[in-house]
Amino acid sequence: MRPLLWSGLEPKQLRKRLKSVRSRLALVLSAGFALSVSTSLTATTLAQTTEPDGPITMEASAGLANYVDGRGPVDLAVTISADVLFAGNLEVRQTASLIMVPVEVPAGGEKTYHLVVPPPIGSTQARLRLYATGSDQPVLSRSLQLRVAQ
Repeated sequence: MRPLLWSGLEPKQLRKRLKSVRSRLALVLSAGFALSVSTSLTATTLAQTTEPDGPITMEASAGLANYVDGRGPVDLAVTISADVLFAGNLEVRQTASLIMVPVEVPAGGEKTYHLVVPPPIGSTQARLRLYATGSDQPVLSRSLQLRVAQ
């Protein structure tokens, strides 16, 4: 049988060693708890902001069932609805272009914004982000896959 690691220690030394182990264990447990709470809050926040039935929703469409002419500019229709007054900016990225449009939606209402983006050369995906005034984190984010008619 293997002897215990602390079997040769005096009671005073043993208490000191146990106190050190307890403090390290408490530190590790508190760090793990803080990390799990932080991760849980982040996941909850992401789920709340991307839910389709949340206080703010955004839908986008282009052309006919998202089929567009790849040789000319593309007309986008972005509809934003909100349960509360929303003021901010709509950002649309498509290929190398970036379009920022100020938006304001009344409480309990919806508003449609019509935008024109360059032809889908190289990438057929448009990325839409909705920012509240004074915030650098998007409230909503959507991707719109454009289909080029042959």
